[in-house]
Amino acid sequence: MKRIALLILLSFISIPAYSVEVKGVYDALVPIAGQESEERDVALQLGFVDVLVRATGDIFIADEPLIQPEIKKVAKYVSRFQYQENKHEGALTRNSLYIKFDKGAIANLLREKGLPVWPSNRPEVLVWIAVEDGSNRYILSPDSDPAIRDELIRIAKKRGVPVLTPLMDINDMGQIKFSDIWAGFQEEILNASKRYGDSHVLVGRLFRVASGNWDAKWTFWGMETEENWTGSGEEISSAMGSGIDGLIGALSRYYAISPDNDFKTELDLIIDGIDTTSEYAEVLKYIESQAGVVSIKVKSVKGSRITYQVVIEGQTDLFFNAIDSGNFLLKVQGMVSEEKQEGESQPETFYVLIE
Repeated sequence: MKRIALLILLSFISIPAYSVEVKGVYDALVPIAGQESEERDVALQLGFVDVLVRATGDIFIADEPLIQPEIKKVAKYVSRFQYQENKHEGALTRNSLYIKFDKGAIANLLREKGLPVWPSNRPEVLVWIAVEDGSNRYILSPDSDPAIRDELIRIAKKRGVPVLTPLMDINDMGQIKFSDIWAGFQEEILNASKRYGDSHVLVGRLFRVASGNWDAKWTFWGMETEENWTGSGEEISSAMGSGIDGLIGALSRYYAISPDNDFKTELDLIIDGIDTTSEYAEVLKYIESQAGVVSIKVKSVKGSRITYQVVIEGQTDLFFNAIDSGNFLLKVQGMVSEEKQEGESQPETFYVLIE
């Protein structure tokens, strides 16, 4: 009966963009030449900047005057660190410094300075890249150039944004051509993207110029907007990095939550389908993990339906954007709880837990 009820609920639901929880937002791994205190201090600062970029989506966060003094006091934000040997081929240093930063301390810092926090649940972005290197033209995929694709994934992971590239199998080849991506034909690209279930799409055109350097043109479609920018670099990895840097700016401007100490909203989240203590704990953890949540408590329990009372700091639409972009809870439109009284002003929103 529960599954029948769930199917009925799903018929009223608009499925959100697929989202994943980004792991390691507050961890850093920095190559280090030795274990002297001066080298360690530099590595801690570099790792701190990497984490701040991932936590805010601002690639220029190190230039923020409010943050610069804190970078020099990085030790107060470090939970632990340890040296690790670099065993992979091509490593530039013998060791790296693994650093785990204090998420709570960083959240408090950003809140005190009035800076945005980007929740760790982030939309996955499909990346179409057409490459012209002077002798070859191809669409980047797991098979076309694995090394370049792996570098794209590495850069995106370092910046804290989940991405995937098309398979370019027989289905994709029947839907799209190199020339479609090179020309930026939106209809063809978005049609080919449908099989991946993504509403966030990044398109790149990378080409080697006469000097041997790389130029890039980028287009992002998502959140009902379009953004365009360019990039360049001596190596193709630098050109790809310009795409990821622009991407996190576009995403964080929409999904990051800026604290507003003078603006708090109390609302009810009514979540159905919670049958076990583990599901209860997972839901509680998921809501607590969203930036902007000041407090949360259980208001009522009725069978498998739990009403949570949540206090949010900042704009509620950004909080709901973060919740709705996940694949953990699905919003149910047009429902009102039995407990809500006529004329009652406190907002409430229904969700169902995805199994």
